[in-house]
Amino acid sequence: MKKENPINKYHKAVLYTIYGLFLMPLLPKIAGNIMIGVFIIVSIVAYFNTFKRQFNWKFFIVISLLYFSYIGSLFYSENMEYALKKLSTASPLLLFPLSLSLFSSSLVELVKKETKNYIKVYVGSIVLLSLFVIVDNFSVIHNLELFHDQILEKGTVVGMDALYLSLHIALALIATVYLYFLSQKVWKAIVAILTISILFVLLLILSFKSAIISFTVAFGLYALMVNKTKLWALFMSATVLVIGLLTFSSSFNEKFNRLLIVKDSANMEYAEIKKTIQSCSIELIPEAGLLGFGLGDGKEELINCYDGKSSSLKNASYNSHNQYLSVFLNVGLFGLILFAFSLFALLSTGLNHRNYLGIAILVLFGVFMLAENVLERQQGVVYFALFLNLLFIGNFKRPVLKPLVLSHEKVLESLN
Repeated sequence: MKKENPINKYHKAVLYTIYGLFLMPLLPKIAGNIMIGVFIIVSIVAYFNTFKRQFNWKFFIVISLLYFSYIGSLFYSENMEYALKKLSTASPLLLFPLSLSLFSSSLVELVKKETKNYIKVYVGSIVLLSLFVIVDNFSVIHNLELFHDQILEKGTVVGMDALYLSLHIALALIATVYLYFLSQKVWKAIVAILTISILFVLLLILSFKSAIISFTVAFGLYALMVNKTKLWALFMSATVLVIGLLTFSSSFNEKFNRLLIVKDSANMEYAEIKKTIQSCSIELIPEAGLLGFGLGDGKEELINCYDGKSSSLKNASYNSHNQYLSVFLNVGLFGLILFAFSLFALLSTGLNHRNYLGIAILVLFGVFMLAENVLERQQGVVYFALFLNLLFIGNFKRPVLKPLVLSHEKVLESLN
């Protein structure tokens, strides 16, 4: 009888392809899309060359619930063209869980063993991307205010804007904290601390409140769950630095006090933009009701609401700047409940399996989504799906397949 080799060539191909996924922040959009396509194809090939193939339905359904609600909204969306465009953007919410649900138990174990190395590759890619940004704007680095403004205006060399760069830096910081905690050698701990210092300073310079708060909450939660002195010391150092900047740096304090980071529109004050967006989003909740306006119409309804309050906001086509409100407007209370159930299911399995890194990153995204529509831009949804799927796939056990009964004696034995 043919037996499965736990490290066969198909498994190796999957493991190597995942390394490419964590290098995507350094790649242009088209190259990243190709990498995702290769990963899906390799996962399918590995599945059909696996002994005792089995699909992980529980994992697939739980983590894809939001996307299922998006598909359901197509039945009542009027702007089908826009709905299909948004469905395409959100496709990683379906493609990643679909691909990982094909993984055999042995491949899942191999992925878990490689997690530390995947994290290293991701942190390295974000450090390189950050260095590219620093070099690209080095001529104005002497003036931190000008340095900050130029990054916001230019974005990065690979087309990533400053907001999503700050999200990646926050993710890389949590990942480096994880590596620091696991470090057994002094030189590794020193490298981790230096990496944290560089990334944290750049995060503060970018001054996106959503990224700083989400990182701080996730870091504090991770330190609380692990509860080790070395992590508490690191967390307190970062907290003291932020408090010091808030106290003694007026420019940092001014940036930090902005709840929503959106570009100025016709000289409107940030507070006015924030108030109008929130006001319209809340006004539309009763109309959205149980099923929402549909994936193709939620944003259009929001923009129509701006029409009676600010023509500048309508022309700029601002979204809700809150992922949960956006989900409610698109797919209603029912869709929001499905999304919340999916997140809480991941949190529950993470706690049961002591998956502290997965929980920290889940919380980081959860807090960040209070101020940004992460799942409606490719720069956000790809990494939301990538991290959560890879970090939580090991928490979902497949049902044990019962052995095939081959004789009447075994039939009788199974009935007793």
